[in-house]
Amino acid sequence: RLKGDGTREPPAVERMNTPELEDEKRRGPRNRGLDAVKGQERVRKSSVDLRREIIDVGSIQRLIELRKQRRQRREERAASPEPPPPPEPLEIEGPVEPETFLRAAVQGKMRVIEKFLADGGSPDTCDEFHRTALHRSSLEGHMDILQKLLDSGATVDF
Repeated sequence: RLKGDGTREPPAVERMNTPELEDEKRRGPRNRGLDAVKGQERVRKSSVDLRREIIDVGSIQRLIELRKQRRQRREERAASPEPPPPPEPLEIEGPVEPETFLRAAVQGKMRVIEKFLADGGSPDTCDEFHRTALHRSSLEGHMDILQKLLDSGATVDF
């Protein structure tokens, strides 16, 4: 339509209230050919089909070799024992720091504990969370260290 001045009017907007359009709005446009192709891709890309394709190509021997290599590596790792921890030195030189004392209580190193206490260290030395060597060694179950600390005068109620 033309207006009186020669410009066009925009086309009238009509409301279409049909059930097909409502369904299309919810599900998207229907293209049966596209749906069929997507279905074929989905079926073709299943793991069973991919496995068949691998076998058909002839790479099954390669897969078997890889599996054997993985199994051998796993067995080698299990067979090789972990290196033993380094032995504790017989003589401890210099003063023992409180952090080392607390760490020794957790690790069960009796010589470090004895050296710390012999140098005049307090058996009630604690960390920033107020856990003493008595607390730490009891959590790890080091009974000999517990007894040594109690004999040295460690306070149970800290």
